[in-house]
Amino acid sequence: MTNHPKVLARISRAALENNYRIIEKHTGKPQICVVKADCYGHGVECSGVFYDCGCRVFAVSGTDEALVLRDFFNGRGQHPDILIFGYVNPTDVPELIEDDVICAVFSREFADLCTAHVPAGRRLRAHIKINSGMNRIGFSGAELCDALYASRLPQLQVEGIFTHFACADEPEEQPTLDQIARFDEAVSYLTSHGVSFRTVHAYNSAAGIRFAPKYDAVRSGIVLYGLRPSDCCGYDGLIPAMQLITYVAQVHVLPKGERVSYGWEFCADRDMTLATLPIGYADGYIRAYKNGYALINGEKAPIVGRICMDQLMVDVSGIPGVKCGDEALMMGGDGVSADELAAAAHTINYEVTCLISKRVGRVLV
Repeated sequence: MTNHPKVLARISRAALENNYRIIEKHTGKPQICVVKADCYGHGVECSGVFYDCGCRVFAVSGTDEALVLRDFFNGRGQHPDILIFGYVNPTDVPELIEDDVICAVFSREFADLCTAHVPAGRRLRAHIKINSGMNRIGFSGAELCDALYASRLPQLQVEGIFTHFACADEPEEQPTLDQIARFDEAVSYLTSHGVSFRTVHAYNSAAGIRFAPKYDAVRSGIVLYGLRPSDCCGYDGLIPAMQLITYVAQVHVLPKGERVSYGWEFCADRDMTLATLPIGYADGYIRAYKNGYALINGEKAPIVGRICMDQLMVDVSGIPGVKCGDEALMMGGDGVSADELAAAAHTINYEVTCLISKRVGRVLV
């Protein structure tokens, strides 16, 4: 059966390619494409576009994402490296070895738990994670002897080392420079004790924009999808890749004095024409966006009343000819931007796209 989703995230292949090339040109470094959270809500198929652009290392957040990504690339007959940034259940280790996935090792305890599940005669590919100031996971400066211990475990095939910056997208540069110094000390300590690394990486999207190129690769995330990491940093020429589309379900007249949606917060001050759209917070279009608008026939249609789980209503009084089945642009293109939605929800553009739910269809165009 052919499925035609009532809400569709339309992803521009050309935009993804454009963004990759801009980053590649600016940094002059190989890319580790961050495709966690279903490519920041854009769909796993984006990974194939980045592979076609030349990326050979991809990063995700956990076992489930790694295995989905491996299956995706197996279907394309391709075998890039896949790195898991964070925690995995140690019992997943045998499957991760079979699927040739690289794991982050970030503490002595975690290293011991993982290696206890490595089958005899096998090794788990690993990158050492250094805590240079994020204070989330990783070996701190006081734990470098534990990092050395983990690097020497015979069950681990240590290939890389990395850290993560807490403030690269903030105006003040010194915190990131301090983290770089701490990371360099950790790398120096381990290499001076005989540990070699094929790949050293630290720069995220924001650092890749703001700091001179360093290390072996740059981990690009949000910028791949055409969005800025923050107001203080971004590449010129980025193109947001996602357009969020739905369709007009019903058009009806709302008499003056009638109220709309849950709580009856909105009351018509005149006779109006409303269109109901089959999109709501279960699709990731959350209630905080209630002061936004849809773009229908090239015109802005303001949202009226509370956004429901599966539907919302817009005012199309000034838009002639709106009918059932017409396309409504909810985000991207000439419509409201992810940054504008983020501002409305007092959050960041990352969260806006990551909230787009699984029931929303994704299509590369």
